[in-house]
Amino acid sequence: MQEWMISASVGGALIVAGIVMLITHIRHRRPPLSHPELDEDRNVSKQSLRERQEDEWLERGRFRRRVQVAILLILIGVMIPFGDIAIDWKRHEMLFGFYWLAVLLIALWVLMLGLSDFTATFIHTKARMAEIESRQKMLQEQLNELHRQENAERPTSE
Repeated sequence: MQEWMISASVGGALIVAGIVMLITHIRHRRPPLSHPELDEDRNVSKQSLRERQEDEWLERGRFRRRVQVAILLILIGVMIPFGDIAIDWKRHEMLFGFYWLAVLLIALWVLMLGLSDFTATFIHTKARMAEIESRQKMLQEQLNELHRQENAERPTSE
């Protein structure tokens, strides 16, 4: 088996994975959640509007990062076989070294984008869960108070 087939296979797999990711992200992109004109008509609370704007900000950042990852995977998929086939490393050692350093730096950037996406999602989810738990506690206290009032109003049967 010729040596270039391995790099071409790995590059092809990265290109296909990048294209699938790109199509998936574009196809599943959510439309904006808030529309100021509609929100005024529906009398949406300021807190709800703020939460939706934060969600939209997170979604835009997530979409941007994930599309960037997909495009960079396609780029790496092209660079791997090109660098293996087109550059004669025995005659152009310096070019060969810089080229593969560039490939590694792009791969590192993909890793950093993935970590930042994970971190942003984790922080956002943790904040939302804290808000939900706070609301749940408040509603539970209100429910308990209603039960106490209801029990106090009932006449005791003896």
